[in-house]
Amino acid sequence: YTFSRGLSIRTGLFPVPGAVSGDLTPPHQQDCLDRSMVTQYWDRVSLLRTSRSLGVMLTGQFMQNRAQYSVMVSNVSGRSEFDTQNVEARYTFNQSGLRLWGRIEAHPIDGLSIGGFYSNTLLQEQSSRNNSYGANLHFGISQLTVKMEYLAGEYGSSDKVIEWRGFWMSVTHRMKRFVPVIRYDSYSPEING
Repeated sequence: YTFSRGLSIRTGLFPVPGAVSGDLTPPHQQDCLDRSMVTQYWDRVSLLRTSRSLGVMLTGQFMQNRAQYSVMVSNVSGRSEFDTQNVEARYTFNQSGLRLWGRIEAHPIDGLSIGGFYSNTLLQEQSSRNNSYGANLHFGISQLTVKMEYLAGEYGSSDKVIEWRGFWMSVTHRMKRFVPVIRYDSYSPEING
């Protein structure tokens, strides 16, 4: 439901306001056929279903549509597939709780986009942790486009917390009938591991 340009609310299963290289960028707008290694890892570690989760999100635009924000509360168990078979009278989930998401993106000048996000999981079991954060920069000049994104986070229990991080960058140059794309992709699934 849209209250105004600055505030709308939605609920359901949709892309979380996280990594711009996740499902926030549709497949037909991706530079390469597959998403970067760190984006795929972020999706799996964040317990998402193709960068999506069940939840409620507030979103809006401000500064004459040069900036957008999104704040979401989602279900930690949102990755679980819906099952219509009732085999137990009582349902239990390994991880129950809420996940908070926040994203802001700005377009200060035409052709430039800067954004960032943060997410944190509030599990019922306080010894567990799962959070992530990232920043992206996209700019285009004439026929040249450069996109960069940094993602990092941690997950695990109080006994062992695993920190991870990664970065990707792509450069695209449009010519008449040829569009070369170069992408550098790096990630560390366990820092100091």
